[in-house]
Amino acid sequence: MYSKRILFILFFLIFMILIGTFGYMMLEKWNFLDSIYMTIITLTTIGFQEVHPLSSAGRIFTLVFALIGFSILAGSISILSSAIIEWRVIERYRRKKMFDKIKKFKKHIIICGAGRIGKYVILEMLKSKKEFVVIDHEPSYIQQIIKELNLGEKDLYFIEGDATKEEILLQAGIMNAEGLISCLPEDSQNLFICLTAKSLKQNLKVTSFVIEEQNTSKFFLIGVDEVVSGNFIIGKRLALSMMNENILSFLEQVTYIEKQAYYLGNVDVKSHSSLIGKTLKDANIGHNVGLLIFAIKKAGETQYEFNPKSDHIVQTGDVMIALGSQHDLEKLENYINGS
Repeated sequence: MYSKRILFILFFLIFMILIGTFGYMMLEKWNFLDSIYMTIITLTTIGFQEVHPLSSAGRIFTLVFALIGFSILAGSISILSSAIIEWRVIERYRRKKMFDKIKKFKKHIIICGAGRIGKYVILEMLKSKKEFVVIDHEPSYIQQIIKELNLGEKDLYFIEGDATKEEILLQAGIMNAEGLISCLPEDSQNLFICLTAKSLKQNLKVTSFVIEEQNTSKFFLIGVDEVVSGNFIIGKRLALSMMNENILSFLEQVTYIEKQAYYLGNVDVKSHSSLIGKTLKDANIGHNVGLLIFAIKKAGETQYEFNPKSDHIVQTGDVMIALGSQHDLEKLENYINGS
């Protein structure tokens, strides 16, 4: 909308400059440089003296050109000014409306960084249908993602700012958030963001990307829950490509193919679950939901029990891992914790 107005104004200005230039060249037989110089000083009402004495036809042309040209120039400035003011008003209203919606978010995810890694984090969050807010100080990254993913600005909630600052995290609703993902390209930035986030809300689940593996311990030291090492993952995947080709293709299908039918999902057993105290055999998840639970992590533990036995007793805080469609995973959540 605004680009069309600007193009319209530029078109008319160029048109008037061409009319004036060729008018002086035809009527006064001046060269191109003298003609365009006379056109510009007349159109802008600078008022320098004439390049050469004007003929009667040239004076009449100058009078008409000055009146019409000045009117168009003044109108163009007016249109441009109103467009800028209108854009600022609309942008302020849009941002206020977005902030009002963010304030209503509960248990959402905050994504810090919309660069190369952040783009794929955002893509996965869009698939999950979970509410999230993106923070990045570079608006061009956010606009590029909106364009690449064919989104509208209403489909992506974002804040332009420095995620290391408390006020920006507060604007993103960190006090009501469930978790934060920091995926900036520098470990020092990610570390500071995690430290700031944990200082604002200690029970916030924080996951961070780390480039240098030796920095991992520093993240755990400040209370970061999960750390993903880029070099570590790349190294393991390169090795798998040679040693376990079928396993790698399976992982690709489950986690990396954009339009895959199945996802790895987890469900946390809540305190009100009707399955608490029952064995996996009695819970009969496979029959009632159609999914296989292939790993369980007990509350307070860090290791997963793969292929859990049928006599495993379901307890509050258990994390169950399953593979299935998005619909099936939602059914599993409802079956375990109720709708």
